[in-house]
Amino acid sequence: MNDKNKKYIYIAVILLCIGVTVYFMFFFSGGGGDSAAIDAINQPLNNTPRTVTAAGVDVAKLEFNAPAVFPAQNKFSTAILQSGTVTGLTPFERVTITGEEVKKDDPFAGF
Repeated sequence: MNDKNKKYIYIAVILLCIGVTVYFMFFFSGGGGDSAAIDAINQPLNNTPRTVTAAGVDVAKLEFNAPAVFPAQNKFSTAILQSGTVTGLTPFERVTITGEEVKKDDPFAGF
């Protein structure tokens, strides 16, 4: 097989892959579009705000109440750091290991 035939085969395979990809994207994408966007297009412009309800409650009138675990202020209290529980902790001591303590030969010595 000469180079000219290989070139045509490669071009045909690439075009076939592109064609199959386009076919699947258009015919098997599974969607009919966003129905909310279509509804927005079909409605007339009357400048009246819509009320969004969730379980029969007007969402625009709801307030966010922070859970009790969140503080009511934006300052961080450091009183917990001075408590006896925290001050009674022992400080970290660094451990150093020497070659004598490991008792293993160099595994890469033979290479």
